[in-house]
Amino acid sequence: MNVTGVIAEYNPFHNGHFYHLQQTRLETDADFIIVLMSGDFVQRGEPAITDKWYRTKMALLGGADLVLELPCFAASGSAEYFARGSVSLLESSGVVSCLSFGSESGDLNALSCAASFFAQEPESYQMLLRQNLKKGMSFPEARQEAFSSYHEAEGSNNLLSLESILSSPNNLLGMEYLKALLRGSSSIVPHTVRRFGKGYHDFDVSSSTFGSASGIRKALSDHLSLESVRCQMPPDIFSVLTNSWMQSAPIFVNDFSSLLHYRLLSLTDQAQICSHYDISEDLADRILKIRSNFTSFSDFVALLKTRQITYTRASRCLLHLLLNMQQKTADSFFKDSAAYLRILGFRKSAGPLLAMMKKQCSVPVITKLANAKKILSPAAFSVLSQDLFCSDVYHAVAAQKYPGHKYNEYKISPVILP
Repeated sequence: MNVTGVIAEYNPFHNGHFYHLQQTRLETDADFIIVLMSGDFVQRGEPAITDKWYRTKMALLGGADLVLELPCFAASGSAEYFARGSVSLLESSGVVSCLSFGSESGDLNALSCAASFFAQEPESYQMLLRQNLKKGMSFPEARQEAFSSYHEAEGSNNLLSLESILSSPNNLLGMEYLKALLRGSSSIVPHTVRRFGKGYHDFDVSSSTFGSASGIRKALSDHLSLESVRCQMPPDIFSVLTNSWMQSAPIFVNDFSSLLHYRLLSLTDQAQICSHYDISEDLADRILKIRSNFTSFSDFVALLKTRQITYTRASRCLLHLLLNMQQKTADSFFKDSAAYLRILGFRKSAGPLLAMMKKQCSVPVITKLANAKKILSPAAFSVLSQDLFCSDVYHAVAAQKYPGHKYNEYKISPVILP
């Protein structure tokens, strides 16, 4: 049985994702595709535009055979931790033999070369990186400059192709997947599909049917009209988004402004703030210093942003504060990130895959939430409890925005399609 894993957010699922899954099945000769998908909050430190159950159905309609939930500590982590947690979970399944990801370059050799470099990080490169950070550069800028300087000194013949990897978001994430595979001595074979259509930061969805997820979200936020993105999705997947629209979606980051403001006011000192996942002392001090200027979630992120603190990092950290994600629980998760696999949905035709995974998986597989506490270790259950809390917060906001919306995750069964 040939099983390929895909790590995704599908926020929302669009034509580019459909193309990737089609090409993945074709190019890897996959009998089954497992998608490991972020829950209700995503890596940019924002809520997903529609919840994980609707997005699970989109994934299954788009070509996935089985959808698993990526726990929030990986889903809302930096690229390195996002990749590290994801790869560990796919490895623990016992069935995934290949990992397929999209990239701007489509060049697995160049990506692997960069991944090998960053998995080892020579001392001279680390020295250059530290020097650049002391100059006040942001981490991405400092890394790019140090990387270029190191390879120029080494007389690299493929410097331009290597530099391009660090300037493109999907290349960067792909490199992190490869780095995680290397560091974990994984038997999973990597495969990349060249990204087709608009770039990650291109917000135009009017001139192509292959717009970016960022562009689709912006169009939905600006117009609150589904018609503006109809051509960006396969028809049956567009219907799923339509079913959620104005019932529990769309959800945007500023829908959480009041909750975040309350959390910021309730935290009184640096130590309290620093106990949360991935928050440094410098950032904690800055939060305390300017919180009186709070107007909205997005505006406060912009206020926190500096040359050293990127917008995305600030947004992730505020999300961790909002959701009370503690560093000690995050440490426990990444120490043993493959603590469990939770099934969000599957196709009935994936029966052989499920049977094989339940036999070969090295961690508990959760299909019924009510049984989770019995089969998980206390540490694993604390990670699951954090995920449940995240979803409860997400849907509390959805219920406030869309009166009549009700949610109880213990009463929801996995999505099953023919």
